[in-house]
Order: sequence, then C-alpha cells, then structure tokens
Amino acid sequence: MNKAFELCLIALSGDCARGGIGEANEVLPFKQEHYGIVKEYLEAQLAFSLHRLHPLGLDYASPEAQALYHRQIDAGMALREAGIFHHKYHNRTTWELAYMDELDDIQRYKPYVVVYPEVQVQDETVDKPYCTIAEAKAWFGERGMFLSTNNIKVRGRWALVKEEWSIKDNEVDCYDLSTGSIYAEPWSDIKYTDSPFIPRNEEATMKAIAKMEEEE
Repeated sequence: MNKAFELCLIALSGDCARGGIGEANEVLPFKQEHYGIVKEYLEAQLAFSLHRLHPLGLDYASPEAQALYHRQIDAGMALREAGIFHHKYHNRTTWELAYMDELDDIQRYKPYVVVYPEVQVQDETVDKPYCTIAEAKAWFGERGMFLSTNNIKVRGRWALVKEEWSIKDNEVDCYDLSTGSIYAEPWSDIKYTDSPFIPRNEEATMKAIAKMEEEE
C-alpha cells in the first residue's frame, strides 16, 4: 500500500462500481489534507439521495431539490480539482469511505481496482488558469452572481459562463477575472460551439479566445 494514502473512497453502486462501466469497484485514495472536501461530498451525496428517495416523492424543480443537487455537483467539482475525481462518471457513483488496508478484508468491496489521484501537468501551450473554478465562483458571488461551478470554465484570465440561453443563442459570456471592477460585467462573448462546454473542444476555444483578445 502507498503509505501516503491511508483513506479512500470505494464505489458501491453506479457507473464506477462493479456492473457499471467496468468489471471492478473503483477505489480512489486521497491524502489526509483532502478529508474535508471528501466529507463534504459524501454529506452532499447523502442529503440529495435522502431527498430524492423520500416516500412522498420529489419535485426536482423545487428550490430545495435544486440546492441539494448543486451542492453535490459543486462538491464533486472540488474533488475533480483536487485530482481525486477524474471524470463525470465519478460524480455518478455512490461512494463509501474506507481505510486502504481493510479493502482485502471486506468481501463486498471485491473485486476492486485502485485509481490514484491524477497528477496535474501544466500544458505550456495553454495559459495557466488565473484561478480555480471554485475561486471564480467566489469572484462572481462577491459581485452578486451566484453560479454553479458546473456553469463556469476558466481559461487564462477569462471566466466563461454558460447561461440558460447559451445553447439556444450559441453564445457564452466571457468575464475578465483580472479586472479590479466591483461589478461582474462580461467583457465579450464567444460562440457556445467554440466553448469548453463542448467536450474535446480545446483547440476551438483557444482560437476563439485569441480572436476575442485581438479585438480588445
């Protein structure tokens, strides 16, 4: 066992558990420093599950349901930024907290496969993000815009924000995070089809941002 990791998340059901998209339960080890964000995710997941499975039913459009849903999404994004979650399928999995050294002793955990945290390697061809998505969310919140991290992407100094109308209007607003303004006003916009909200779209996004910067 890697001594740097004593605790882990193990998949019990969903996409990354046995019978999902793989043949084994995924194990995600994490360091002690990340215990807080793991705890927040597990509590958010449980809270949403309890609400979703209430015997009287659930109105997904209710403010309570939306708050619980976005709490889980935001907690999952924190794990993604820490390298513990690697993709959306981890957020579609039910997890249990466990000790790494007890995995072999508990039958229901087997078979399992250990997936260590991703090491984030900076691509020198892409601008280093001005801040994390969570920090960008806080930046907007300080200016009266309360967004889900699911609707924010950061590229260089730019925060790209997906709104309800973005797909219909093919438009994503771009905010300059380096500005000292106390207001959150979009500097410009790019096409939704050129944005990072489209999977595997990084080249188009970088070209669109470069063109926008040329017009500054």
